[in-house]
Amino acid sequence: MRVRQLNPDVLIAEDLSVGPRLMGVALVAMGVAAVYLPTAPSIPGDTHAAWLAVFLAIAGVAVFRAAGSRIVMFDRAAGLVRVQIRALLGTAAFVYRLPDIADAILELEPAGDGRYVYRASFVMRDGTHRAWATYATGYPANEVRVLQAVRQFLGTDASASGPDGTPAIPGPRDPMRSPIG
Repeated sequence: MRVRQLNPDVLIAEDLSVGPRLMGVALVAMGVAAVYLPTAPSIPGDTHAAWLAVFLAIAGVAVFRAAGSRIVMFDRAAGLVRVQIRALLGTAAFVYRLPDIADAILELEPAGDGRYVYRASFVMRDGTHRAWATYATGYPANEVRVLQAVRQFLGTDASASGPDGTPAIPGPRDPMRSPIG
């Protein structure tokens, strides 16, 4: 995820998932190259190349589409925060009023399998949390700077804790360590 500040009133945080998209393009390219593979003697005709090409092309499109993207635009002049999410099965868009957002925090929750999930969330003035990004693969160290920029834009970066008193940006957890001991 990267953050851009176009002017003092507009901040954009975006995750375009470039790595997985490039992998999808590479799979489609390998599918096209598979058409030109020499025919194996045990398989009649060019069926092996055609099936391989179709499989790689479908896998490439699926990987490209599953990568998704997320754009969060903070517009102080309009008083709005727009969240646009594109994923494998479609798109979603959310609009929040900027005055309704009290803070932006990084939540830490157990995933049920002994690991933890990190979620970037808005803390709304009514006490609810609205997630706008989830990181299930581990501590999102690269995205912490994005969250810090969002907190600075909102004016909540002076406090190390969120409105409920929990750390706004918790440190990484050791997945091998028991939360009890």
